[in-house]
Amino acid sequence: MDRRYWRFYWPLLLMALAMLVARQVQNRTLASYEEAAREIAAFALAFATFGFFNAALVFVPHMVNILARNPRSLRRCALFTLAIALLLTAPVAFLAFTATGAHVLRIAFGIEEEMLVPVTGYLRLAIPLMTLTAFAHFYTGLLVQSRRTGVVTVLQCLKLAGVCGMLLTGWRLGWSPVLTLSLSQLAPTAAHLALAAVATLFVRRPLHEPETLRWRDILHYYWPTALTSVMFSLSRPILLSFLNRTPDSEASVAGLALAFGFAMIFHAPVNQFRHLFATFGREDLPGVRRFLTRVMWALVAALVAVNVTPLGWLAFRYALNARGELLNTAVSAFAPLCLIPVVVTLRNYYHGLALVRRRTRGMGAGGVTRNAAIYLAALALFRTQGLNAASAACVLVIGFIAETATVYAEAALTSARENGSSGPRG
Repeated sequence: MDRRYWRFYWPLLLMALAMLVARQVQNRTLASYEEAAREIAAFALAFATFGFFNAALVFVPHMVNILARNPRSLRRCALFTLAIALLLTAPVAFLAFTATGAHVLRIAFGIEEEMLVPVTGYLRLAIPLMTLTAFAHFYTGLLVQSRRTGVVTVLQCLKLAGVCGMLLTGWRLGWSPVLTLSLSQLAPTAAHLALAAVATLFVRRPLHEPETLRWRDILHYYWPTALTSVMFSLSRPILLSFLNRTPDSEASVAGLALAFGFAMIFHAPVNQFRHLFATFGREDLPGVRRFLTRVMWALVAALVAVNVTPLGWLAFRYALNARGELLNTAVSAFAPLCLIPVVVTLRNYYHGLALVRRRTRGMGAGGVTRNAAIYLAALALFRTQGLNAASAACVLVIGFIAETATVYAEAALTSARENGSSGPRG
């Protein structure tokens, strides 16, 4: 295993875990309120809605890392990031502040007025979050480009501390769940952005590669990556739209939210492979491939251990404070998610090839395929009355498998066109 890759990767691994620990602390805080299932379900619906638009920003760091190769291209990437953030804020404001937007939410999720109030409350307080997140990603891309992943991790851990501090403050002062959870997102993200901007001034090594980056180049590179991340964020709303119409929907939605949030601890580290590809993929693709394979099997072993031992039950019961029916539902939904690291590693391998080669259209197609598979599988289970939290988790895995098949096929076609081969190389 190349030590260089491990030194680059382990801070990103810690960063991913810190982000997910924050999510678990949020879920535990909601589980501590009197109407735990209702509060978790409301936050899950609001987060899924906001996340649908916010997901378009996920690949901003990769875009900056690969495209911002000189001062002029850096300025264009910054302006492009601002434009995208403002464009994505508009639909969130529409859903949060207008009667038509509320009606759209009511129809999309099949929710009653009582649940609609906290959902729109979360969205209203999240309006500034889009721009703050966009530029936090922007500066993260610059730090990763300079191979300062340790700085990225320190900043993320400080953000986690801020999230926990705001959640504890809100809980002790008796704030409403909406105010507590919203401020735990806004204040730490603003502080993270400010610190990242300052850190970039001191540690970044500016590049001066002779490359002319046109607006068209940025758009052609970015839109398929945004599409695939938006499609990912849409996966859960598609499932929730069916699951929220089943008997005991609150427990099912809340249980799936807890299970998937906990499974992301093993999923998110795999997503950091894309930073590794963007930085080293052009230099040593076989070495990068060997490294990610070893990390993948380590994550699979850890996930299986959690499933077959009492560790999973203990985590949901005591770390996430789930009780009664909610606890049983979350545990049952967690088991099918063991396959996610393997499938997502394969998907991210071909994502990495696409990012390095600057041929990202297959990523967007894969996201569309994933959601088509999820919709059809969820529809079939709903009509046969077989949809519950556990089967919904299986549907998510099916969606990832469909996406992986699509990005593989696109990589094969690209290699065949460029090299006259029958399969993807690298």
